[in-house]
Amino acid sequence: TAEVYGGPTLSQEDMAESLKRIQKELITKGFFDGIRNMIPLPIAERDAHVRAVEPIRVDELVKARPHDIAAVRQELWEAVGESLQDRLDELNDELEPVISKFEKDNPFVS
Repeated sequence: TAEVYGGPTLSQEDMAESLKRIQKELITKGFFDGIRNMIPLPIAERDAHVRAVEPIRVDELVKARPHDIAAVRQELWEAVGESLQDRLDELNDELEPVISKFEKDNPFVS
C-alpha cells in the first residue's frame, strides 16, 4: 500500500515482505508450495529487543480516589499507554542506526 511502500526509502523488512507476497502469488503449483504459503516463515534470524516499563503504583491511585473506580481505571489506562509508547519511542531511537543501514532508495517514488 502507499502508506507502507510510498516513502522515499524501503526497509529490509518491507522488501522481504513484498518478495514473500510475490512468491505466494506466483508459486502455487506444488503441494509443498501450498503449505509454504500457509505457514509463515521468517526471512532471516530475528533479534528480540525487550524492554520493561516502569511499574505503576496502582495502590496509590486507588487510595487517592477509592470511590471513583471509573476515573482510576481511565487514569491507569492512560498511564499504561503513555508508558508503553515512551518505551517504544526509546527503543525505536536506539535501533534506528542499526535499521537504517539496510534501507534502500525506493525506485517507485520519484
